[in-house]
Amino acid sequence: MRLFARRLEGYRVVGIPNPQDAPRVIDELHPRAILTTPLVADLLRQQLAQAPFDVPIITCSLPRAAEQDHLRGVIGYLVKPIAPEALAAAMRKVERDSETTVLLVDDDPDAVDLLERMLTLIPRPYNILKAYDGLQALQYMQQVVPDVAFIDLVMPGMDGGELIAKMRAAERTREVPVVVVSAQGWLEDNTTLGTSLSVSCREPLSLSTGLQCLKALLDALPPRYLAGEASAQSFATRPPAQAASPIHQLPQAPKPIG
Repeated sequence: MRLFARRLEGYRVVGIPNPQDAPRVIDELHPRAILTTPLVADLLRQQLAQAPFDVPIITCSLPRAAEQDHLRGVIGYLVKPIAPEALAAAMRKVERDSETTVLLVDDDPDAVDLLERMLTLIPRPYNILKAYDGLQALQYMQQVVPDVAFIDLVMPGMDGGELIAKMRAAERTREVPVVVVSAQGWLEDNTTLGTSLSVSCREPLSLSTGLQCLKALLDALPPRYLAGEASAQSFATRPPAQAASPIHQLPQAPKPIG
């Protein structure tokens, strides 16, 4: 939600943890639209079917970092500057009843010190270890297996991704939970919404509104040609094969219901 709040300039983003609360919140706040996952969207459509308002429902997968094999076992992502509540939420996932051992890995000593100070403000017993590169972190973990490791991905030498890969390859550290710490730019460049994005309204759109939506999508979603523009041009000028299949007429788009 914080990622949406930062990027959707001019809009206030409000999150609700329970979809059952949506009708009440919508009635109170009168939002411009509802942004949710496809599964929750189906529930909301049923809840709002008889409501005296029609709010657009935009569905997409929740933002998630692009999956890579070496990032398996990551339980969370923190974006610098780190919000105290986000750090506390990450720690609640791994805290033990007794002392919790935390390993901080970042090549920036100031960033490590800041994270350490933020942890000490949480009223829980933490044993904090500090490493300033991936190799030093591995050496620490040969002696002590932490309950959680906060790892910066962008480091000289052994970067965070390589460190996590080595942790997952070793039986001793394979199950250590990892929280990735990264700059805002990295997270946004490596975050996806999935491949499905849709908008639904109870009432049909006017032609002008529909065209505005279509233009916005066309402007935001440029095509990608896997072989590059040059190959695409050569494909367009390539002579047709002798045994080409007949071209079938595409079905017409359905007329709007209304």
